[in-house]
Amino acid sequence: MIIFDSDKISIIQSLKPDGDLIFKSNVPLLNKQIKSNREIFFKKENINPSRLINISAAHGNNIFIVEEKDFSKGALVAETRIENCDGLLTNIKNSYLSVTGADCFPVCLWDKKREVISITHNGYRGILAEIVPKTIKKMGSFGSKPTDINIWIGPGIRDCHFSVTEDRADLFSKNYKNCIIDKQDQKYINLTCAIKKQLANSGIQDENIIDSEECTFCDTEKYFSYRRDHPEFVEAQMFIIHLK
Repeated sequence: MIIFDSDKISIIQSLKPDGDLIFKSNVPLLNKQIKSNREIFFKKENINPSRLINISAAHGNNIFIVEEKDFSKGALVAETRIENCDGLLTNIKNSYLSVTGADCFPVCLWDKKREVISITHNGYRGILAEIVPKTIKKMGSFGSKPTDINIWIGPGIRDCHFSVTEDRADLFSKNYKNCIIDKQDQKYINLTCAIKKQLANSGIQDENIIDSEECTFCDTEKYFSYRRDHPEFVEAQMFIIHLK
C-alpha cells in the first residue's frame, strides 16, 4: 500500500493480509513461505527486488550507508540481510530501503532537495540510543539540512498498550519524563512522544512531520503485533522508502 507519493519519493507498507514479511534466523521452512509472500507483495506494488535492501534489526543505532553493490541484499534471501544495524541511508536513485516491524516504529526520513533518503527501525532501545538524531546527522554529511528533512512515523505500539515495568520507565525518566504515563497503577511509555522530542531537538520542523497515529496492537485486521499475539516466531509487516 502506498502511504506517501511525490515526484521523487514514495513510502510503501505491507498490511497483515499481505502475510508475514520478516525473515527468520535459521528457520528455512518459514523463510520459504516468507520469500513467496515478499515476491507477491513486490509484484503487487511494482517493487523491483534487485533494487531493494533489507536489514536484520539489532535494536541499536547503527546506520548502514547503502552503495550500488548492496542492492538486493535481504530482499529475497534471508542470509543476505544487512546485519547489526537498524537504519539504512542512501542518495542513489531507484533505491528501495526497507525495514520490518511488528510493534517497533518505522521512521522514514527524506530530503527532496538533495535527494537523500533513510529508514530506521525504532524499538524502545533504539529510541533511547537516539537512532533518529544520529540519522539526521549522517544525512548532513550528504548535504541535508534539518529544515529540509521530512519525516514519516509509521504504525507501532502506542502508549495505549505499551505498558512497562518501573525499571524500564526509569530509562525514560531523565530525558523523556513527559512521555511516561501513569494509569491505573501501571506505567506506559509514549514512544512517539520521545521520537518527536528528538526531532525537535534536531531542528526538524513540525510541519515536516507526518505521524500515522496508528497502533499495531489496536488494529487486529491491519497489523501484526508481537506484544498482542505472542507468536512463536515474530510476524511482521514491511515498510519501504523509495527514491525514484
